[in-house]
Amino acid sequence: MALTARLGSAMPDPAGRSQFMAALTLRTTSLDQVWAEVPEAVRFERGLLVPANAAGGAALIFRE
Repeated sequence: MALTARLGSAMPDPAGRSQFMAALTLRTTSLDQVWAEVPEAVRFERGLLVPANAAGGAALIFRE
């Protein structure tokens, strides 16, 4: 699955579901502020990624 390759270990566990929200992209005015406030965030592409297991079941991608 291309999404698994893209998100890696940040991918949510589908738990047998055929449909589920895997990731949500959010726009922010400050990646630095997200970085400071969210200890689980990691650098990802042109932004930050919070893995699904730390974000309530769907990976969060932050972009400016």
